[in-house]
Amino acid sequence: MPTRLISLWQTHRVLTFTDAFLQPETGTITHWPAGMNSPAAGTWSIEIPLRPWSADDEFDPDSYRSGTDGPEHIQTSIMLAFIDLPTDTLDQLSDRNVAFPPSPQSGCTTGSIYLLACHCPIEVRSIVFGTATDKRITAEIRLAFDFASAGGIGIHNRTAELHVLLHLVSPGELRTAFENASQ
Repeated sequence: MPTRLISLWQTHRVLTFTDAFLQPETGTITHWPAGMNSPAAGTWSIEIPLRPWSADDEFDPDSYRSGTDGPEHIQTSIMLAFIDLPTDTLDQLSDRNVAFPPSPQSGCTTGSIYLLACHCPIEVRSIVFGTATDKRITAEIRLAFDFASAGGIGIHNRTAELHVLLHLVSPGELRTAFENASQ
């Protein structure tokens, strides 16, 4: 290995992706009806936007810091798809605790977060739902982040428990929002 690359590799720290970066905003939960012509048919998806944070360079995790003083702002979301839950209505999720087997076992649930232009896998360990009210439900979601699978991006793997408010959004509402954003 050339001396310059060894020097760069030896000086690069590995970021501990602390809870300061995992501050959830209100997320969405969507049920994809079983009759849809889609691989998602009959499953649920959850999107959890995270509060933005700052960096001097979005591709250098050493420069990540909480707050939005810039000069760059990192904005990303946790995306969980193809979640097999025991019901197809939000009300029936009330007060349920759902555990998932580890990947790659059948029934596991995975998702992702994008950082440093990389797909970083997430394994969902469990979801504890609160009481559903008026198209909203609270959830405690236990996650395992596998940053190492992203190919040496310089962030330690970790687990986390997020407490989030989720708003029910229908597939039609998502389609309309996407179409409006594309115009």
